[in-house]
Amino acid sequence: MISHGGAGTPPGRPEARAEVEVAVSPDRAFEAFTAEISEWWVPGPINFFDARRSPTMRVECRPGGRVLEVYPDGELVIAEITVWEPGVRLSYRGIVDDSQTDVSFDRSPAGTTVRLHQYLRDDGDRAFLFWPNVIGWLVSWCDDDRQPDAAPPSHPTAQLDRNHGGSAMTDPVEILRTARTVVLHDWPSEDVPNALVGAGLDITFQGGPQPDDLYVTRLVDGRQETERVSGLPDHADIVYSHRPIDDMPRLLEEARRLGASTLWHQSGLDERGEKDPAGVHLTEAEADQRAALAHEVGVDFVSAPYIVEAAAAVRGR
Repeated sequence: MISHGGAGTPPGRPEARAEVEVAVSPDRAFEAFTAEISEWWVPGPINFFDARRSPTMRVECRPGGRVLEVYPDGELVIAEITVWEPGVRLSYRGIVDDSQTDVSFDRSPAGTTVRLHQYLRDDGDRAFLFWPNVIGWLVSWCDDDRQPDAAPPSHPTAQLDRNHGGSAMTDPVEILRTARTVVLHDWPSEDVPNALVGAGLDITFQGGPQPDDLYVTRLVDGRQETERVSGLPDHADIVYSHRPIDDMPRLLEEARRLGASTLWHQSGLDERGEKDPAGVHLTEAEADQRAALAHEVGVDFVSAPYIVEAAAAVRGR
């Protein structure tokens, strides 16, 4: 479950909440969540800050410890632990973003309820709210109740799901629902930017003939507001494209530079190959070609559904 605002959180502050039941004791659940995170964290191009360097996750299990992505040639400090109470609760403060994450472990009839609350700190301006999309992986690990020296499970790397056009771990609606910023490169209908802003996303786009004619539109007090900006944002979650395949290398480089997890491409064609503002048709070969290019740089590729429909689903939740 993801919400914006709520009990204990000032209205309008970005936040995410999630909870799962695991069939082990609170002490065991805490141990699995922290000491064994590298065993159950699923590898894939959208599941790390720098997936190209073949990272693993690690938690330094102590008060003041760090949450890390560990690479063959170094590490990235993601967060610092601020509360460490084994079997009870854990909190950490984001370093790569301005989030705070609180995790509790409460005994339940089934074993343990693990509750997470991730939110933007008062002194921050961006938070990557990813936990609702990944906490389910812990359930499978605890169901197996493997010991630390047991053979780790085999987790498939994210692959393109041709039926849905998205990642094997996160469906396109979830990708959009957890995003905050989208960079747009053309669109087949004004419905695209309007739907995205209506779903609460900030969009950056070129609004004139020159490359530096850049604008941002966002919702402010329920109304769309647009302002000119001097450049692209420092970070974007999604790069949306209604451009020919020849432009893909440039767009993928932009997505990589902005730290975007997803390139969302819309063909604007129906199944007969005719122009359709809501069209998302690609042949299997075309989809595979684009997905391969995206995955080479660690970016997920989505081509369906129509992003307006996905935005409507986000607004309906």
